[in-house]
Amino acid sequence: MVEEDIYTEYDIPQDMRLSVVSLRNVELTNPSLAAEMSSDPPAIRNLVEGYDAALSLGISKEYVERRGIDELKALREIVQNALDEAEAVLGRPDIDLRQDELGLWVADKGRGLPVEALSMGSSDKACWMRGYYGEGLKLAAGYFALRGLPVYAIAKGKIFKFTFVPKESENPKLHAVLGRSSMRNTGTEVLVHGLRVEATILDRLISFRNKELQEKKIAEVLTESEDCPHLKPSTIYDHPDMLYIRNMYLGESSEVAKRRSLFSYDLWWFRLDVSRTLSTYSVPSLFREASKVFERSPRALRMYAEKLVETGMVKVERGQYGTMIRLNPTFGIFEGHMFIYAIPEGLLHAILSALSLGDMEKVVGLTSSMDEAEKGMKRGFLPLVVSDEVANYFKNVPRLQNLLEQYD
Repeated sequence: MVEEDIYTEYDIPQDMRLSVVSLRNVELTNPSLAAEMSSDPPAIRNLVEGYDAALSLGISKEYVERRGIDELKALREIVQNALDEAEAVLGRPDIDLRQDELGLWVADKGRGLPVEALSMGSSDKACWMRGYYGEGLKLAAGYFALRGLPVYAIAKGKIFKFTFVPKESENPKLHAVLGRSSMRNTGTEVLVHGLRVEATILDRLISFRNKELQEKKIAEVLTESEDCPHLKPSTIYDHPDMLYIRNMYLGESSEVAKRRSLFSYDLWWFRLDVSRTLSTYSVPSLFREASKVFERSPRALRMYAEKLVETGMVKVERGQYGTMIRLNPTFGIFEGHMFIYAIPEGLLHAILSALSLGDMEKVVGLTSSMDEAEKGMKRGFLPLVVSDEVANYFKNVPRLQNLLEQYD
């Protein structure tokens, strides 16, 4: 097939045509390279009717290795693309995730995979979607290809194979070999040939498919961001130490956020950085997003307060002059560290209820001074004793000092 026919057959945009070469021309100039591009494992050959061209994706072996992608990150990139496509077309993120003798399959019933989606750095993702940087599929395919696990994307009778060539090169380049498939599927099916993933990882990969979590859901809140007017769900589960971003498993909170969590979270309006990891500078935004969900769910807020009491981060101390509440958050716990960045509105009320002190809310005064707390108890107030750094985040709670001045 000559170049002009290839452009039409694969609907290749004008700005990508210089990156496409027909396998017929490659065979004339470099038969061994053409053979390398068109070779497949025996079990795959019945899926391929023939290859026609190769598209350079502008990604080198060194680039993939430098990005620090691992198996979980690579798998997430493929799965989240399928979820986005299914949700855009069907209105729900309904995909098929399965393993068989060929490897791991990720299938959606979306619009198919156009060649232009393989352009490096381009992205037609809507603001609410899970993907963002426009290179996820290429990075994932590159990661697996470097480990001898070729990736195939099959859509509308076409098959795209991702491979690094020439293999003997010190820094081979990633190509998509464009071909015709015997499969006539709806949407896109991505196969990572030879990949076997532990069932527990697959079970955890997508939050709403994780049976371990579904019975533990305590809050699901629909919100939109300032720059994206689409209602999307953020969820809190009464299950420890699992962190999801836009339905995709990030890992155990104790590892990825460096703080174990008392709840599990699936937060929508938060993005990972370009390395697909949680960076130190972005952690405050993560806490603020979690805080928003607590604020909008009385049940979640009540359970948050109860866990603060259970873990000893909130204590009632009764002394000679009265009662005070001491707040001593453990910063090694996600929900404790959250106090530094975002205290959910209404948490004080929930804490008082958890301590059976709800009838004393009108006499609560915030302080970081024990001398001031003692004076307050003598005069019938209920001191809430916190550190200075936490005090600034307790909004709408009167300062004990001001209450004492009014008393005097």
